[in-house]
Amino acid sequence: MRRIVAVENPRHSKFRSFRFDRSSFLRCIGLAFAGAFIYALPLLPPSSAQPLAGSGPPADVTPPPARANPLDRITPVTDALLVHVPDGDWLTWRRGYDATGYSPLKAITRDNVRHLRSAWVWSLPNGPNEATPLVHDGVLFVHAYGDKVQALDAATGDLLWQYSRQLPRDEQPSVKRAIAIYGDRLYVPTSDVHIVALDVKNGRVVWDQAIGNRKDGFGLTGGPLVARGKVMVGTIGRAAGGNVIVALDAATGKKRGGSTSSRGLASRAATAGTAYRSTSATALRFGFPVATMRSSISRFSDRRKPTTPHRCAIRAANPASPTTPSTRIRR
Repeated sequence: MRRIVAVENPRHSKFRSFRFDRSSFLRCIGLAFAGAFIYALPLLPPSSAQPLAGSGPPADVTPPPARANPLDRITPVTDALLVHVPDGDWLTWRRGYDATGYSPLKAITRDNVRHLRSAWVWSLPNGPNEATPLVHDGVLFVHAYGDKVQALDAATGDLLWQYSRQLPRDEQPSVKRAIAIYGDRLYVPTSDVHIVALDVKNGRVVWDQAIGNRKDGFGLTGGPLVARGKVMVGTIGRAAGGNVIVALDAATGKKRGGSTSSRGLASRAATAGTAYRSTSATALRFGFPVATMRSSISRFSDRRKPTTPHRCAIRAANPASPTTPSTRIRR
């Protein structure tokens, strides 16, 4: 079968003709089907995609072994652990009740410190940060600006969970200097003057207890101290009657034995013949090792915004040779 096809040339008034036979027709049809198939191939579901002929059987790829979650094996923190802290743990602001701030680990020495290389880096939310991270059973807990708490795998820097405090609309976040761990809970101060107990395994709120009110002049920037089932914390600010030190039940969050004001503490210290200064660290003994608390009046507002953006991060380093690749950045 042969046909003559006339095609109009837009540049000329004449027509251009060419021979169009059956083989040309079939070739055009084949090219059209091939083009449609190639165009529609990415749109097909994965189950309908067939291996190409001659490509051989699919490769048997073994997935990497799943890494164990350190939260599955985390153990409760007891009073005995707080007194005798395991070598690999950091359980309080200064590691333990002795407040030495010293780790007995020997992996980093004077000889290899110059060869430290980053193992991983975790970027914290933007804002100033003064809180000391806590480490227990391979889990790192850190307080971040904006009333956030994050749990990280200390070996890899992977995020395990995050808690974010929803502040009232008229409240601004403030810097916190410490958090506490006891039993299976984290105790976190908040910018709206509360103490929140979080489950260490998932970050869920166990209880929430108000310590004071910002409108009354109270603030909360320090960290709590936990011992013998009690959570103790002191306020800052210019509240009428002075600041207070409050003790809470670690299990329920209920206040235990009322609260002690800084003025009342000063009068008791004077009666006992002990010097007291409201702007210096004061040692208090409640039947357990001496704890250091600060009762000071802040002369600046926590609402003051930083003039430059603060960018903080957690960096883990390992002693290694200078040729070892480094820095696994997490955000």
